[in-house]
Amino acid sequence: MGTFSKALGTYGAYLCGSRVLVDYFINKCRTFIFNTGLPPALAGATMKSLALLSHHPERLLSLLQNEEIFRREMEARGRKMSSVTAIMPLLVGKDQDTMAVSQRLYDRGLFILGIRRRRFRRGKAGCG
Repeated sequence: MGTFSKALGTYGAYLCGSRVLVDYFINKCRTFIFNTGLPPALAGATMKSLALLSHHPERLLSLLQNEEIFRREMEARGRKMSSVTAIMPLLVGKDQDTMAVSQRLYDRGLFILGIRRRRFRRGKAGCG
């Protein structure tokens, strides 16, 4: 199982496994049952991302080096990064503070989305 959005910059995910495993997911996993296939343009973009990555492995090496630099710089500033993946959350605090940090980073040329907590009211259905 993996994601295309974080790994390849497109959208969607994949599941590899035996026919029995795949059939189980198709028939028993509620969020999958109500999902649809990827649009052809997104499938094409994902295939192009895979081709680019396979022809330019130095891009992956560069990403791993940047990850290490970021981790080291954050720790030098007193922020221990607990994640062992390339997705490194930086907890800011209140929603408005998070979005203000995101805007300051954007103003400096870094597109880093602020993620806020989901809040559901009682009696309202949410998806998850």
